[in-house]
Amino acid sequence: MKNFILLLFLSISISRLYAQSAPVKDTLEYARDQAYSKKFYVADSLLTVYNANNADINGLRLHAQVLYWMKEFGRSITTYEKALMLFPDVKVVLLDYGRMLWELNKLSKADAVLNEYLLYDGQNAEANILLAYINYWNGQIKTAKEKLDKVLTTSPGNEQALALLNEIIVATAPYVKSGGHFASDDQPLKTSGLRAEAGWYKSWLLSPIIQFNSQQAVLKNTTYNSSWLQAGNKISFKHSGLSLHLKGGIFNHPTAANTLLTGAASLSLKVSGAITLNAGTERMPYQYTSTSIQIPVMQQHSVFAIQLNKNKKWLGKAAFELEGFDDGNKIQTFYVWSLLPFLDKKNIKLKAGYSFNYSNANENVFTPTQSMGAIIANTAPGSQLAGYYNPYFSPSNQTVHALLVYAGLQLSKNVHFTSRASVGIVASADQPQLIFTKDQGNNSFVDKSYYLQKYTPHEFNNELSIRFTDRLSTAIMYEYNSLLFYTINRGSLHLKYVFLHDKKK
Repeated sequence: MKNFILLLFLSISISRLYAQSAPVKDTLEYARDQAYSKKFYVADSLLTVYNANNADINGLRLHAQVLYWMKEFGRSITTYEKALMLFPDVKVVLLDYGRMLWELNKLSKADAVLNEYLLYDGQNAEANILLAYINYWNGQIKTAKEKLDKVLTTSPGNEQALALLNEIIVATAPYVKSGGHFASDDQPLKTSGLRAEAGWYKSWLLSPIIQFNSQQAVLKNTTYNSSWLQAGNKISFKHSGLSLHLKGGIFNHPTAANTLLTGAASLSLKVSGAITLNAGTERMPYQYTSTSIQIPVMQQHSVFAIQLNKNKKWLGKAAFELEGFDDGNKIQTFYVWSLLPFLDKKNIKLKAGYSFNYSNANENVFTPTQSMGAIIANTAPGSQLAGYYNPYFSPSNQTVHALLVYAGLQLSKNVHFTSRASVGIVASADQPQLIFTKDQGNNSFVDKSYYLQKYTPHEFNNELSIRFTDRLSTAIMYEYNSLLFYTINRGSLHLKYVFLHDKKK
């Protein structure tokens, strides 16, 4: 009898032990299955309870990953920190954590975590490659190459390391680019010109560029030549995602008494992996109207923008621009656009979207083409007068809603074609009209009034890019715009040569 009672007690104890351990294992496996089936909220609930009652590194690692997939980034970071505190000897958590921080664009923290991991696994390919990206983006080119060389020493065929190393070599090599353009619009105005550029990414502090543009414009059988020389530099601040662009130059116009100075300053801040903020201002020549071709017209162009680029698939931008002219007039423009992927294959990409644009000038500068004396001598009161924008285009309550379409075709490994189209579906503006008027005292004047004009703007842009070799490439572009102000055809061609020396195969 005593033996029977002892056997019964042992059976019950074993059963209870199994009942306690088996569900623990089953809970973790079930949560993993739910996570891999993308039932993240179920997995989160299970793992929250599980990790509250168990000290299990596998449960914490899985929960941190699930929270990342759920975009619960703050909770994921907290879970990784907890895992590192409870299990400081499990170094692979550092790699998991560093990878996630890298993907979240928290580069300063990722740099510290991944470098700590390398103290225990210095040859790890993934950690070295992720750090190479960070060093590259921060302008630490020598350090980035050292990280990649470490990977390629042990794994010479590592495709990711080779691709990044080649990208760094190409992006930081000195280059020259030259080409020409031609444009014709219905003002009527014809322009042609040459452009040359040279640049070199030396370091985060030194990335100089020099540009030269010359333009020849033909208006009513008269030729006007101008030239613009600029030099600038880009500074990329370590870990911050912030870069500063500075530029200065001189603009020469045949009717200008002196050489005109130009300059630009802009800031770019990458706030996440997909979002970038841009702000800048530039003193520059305005050369779009017939008047601005005949005399030098300068503008101060300022912009603040938010850009979205999520994996080169989801694209968008919202911006406010302010154009100020020397006569004190200002033009405000607000626009927003977005493009969503509809087809994303290796060799073909299609996107479609929407854009909105609103522009308005403080003062409309639409002016009669004739002098007041000629109008009085040749025009009957009440007649409508021909006019033009003098010296720049100044919209009045211009609003455009448009549909956007983008197509990208990879015709071969080295040939790429892109096409963009914009068609206005609802567009209007307060269009000025000029009426010659005389009052009761026989005083002559021009009365400017406005009427609502609806129109259909459309733009069409195409570019064919060809890479002949790793060093030599070309781009051919054609653009057609039919806008409120004018209709224009524009084409251009340029060649780019990169001075490569040690590109890896």
